[in-house]
Amino acid sequence: MNAPVSAGRRPLWRWLGWFTAANGGLYLLVSLRYLQGYHWPDSLPGAIYIPLAMIGQSTVLAVLPAVLLIGWLIAIRPMRRAVMTGAVLIAALGLTLFVLDTNVFVERRLHLSLFIAQLFEPVTWIASAAMLGIALAFESLLAGMLWRWLAARPQPAGGRWIGTALALAWFA
Repeated sequence: MNAPVSAGRRPLWRWLGWFTAANGGLYLLVSLRYLQGYHWPDSLPGAIYIPLAMIGQSTVLAVLPAVLLIGWLIAIRPMRRAVMTGAVLIAALGLTLFVLDTNVFVERRLHLSLFIAQLFEPVTWIASAAMLGIALAFESLLAGMLWRWLAARPQPAGGRWIGTALALAWFA
C-alpha cells in the first residue's frame, strides 16, 4: 500500500493561492451575466465601482470557502492529494452553484435559495449534475496544471502582487 504523499505547507499554500485566484477569474467571467439588463451609472465613480466590486466579490467567493475549508487541512496535515481533492470539490461545487445562480438571476431576477431550488424541474437537476461533472473535470485539470506550473517555477511568479491587487479591489 502506498503511503500518502506529503508536501510542505508552503507549496500547498502557494498552490491554493494561485488556484483560488484562477477560480476568482472564472467567477468573474460567470458574473458578467449579472450585467444583462443592468443600467450603468452615469458618474465616473459609479462606473469605476462596478468592475472593482465584481472583481472583489468574485475573488472573495473563490477564496473564502477554499481558505476556510482547506486551510485547516494544510495547517494540520499537509498532504497534497487530500488538499487538492478537497479544493477541486469545493471549487467545482461553487462554480456550479454560481452558474445556476446567474441563470436564475437572469431569468427571474432572484438569487438561488432553497425556495427557488424547490421550483426546479427535473431537467434542471440533470443539467446541474452535468455541469458539476464538467466543472469537476475542468477543476481537476486546472489543479494539476497549476501544480506542475508552480513546481517548474521555484521563484515567485508575482502571486503576492496579484493577491494584493485583488484584495485592494475588494476593499475599494
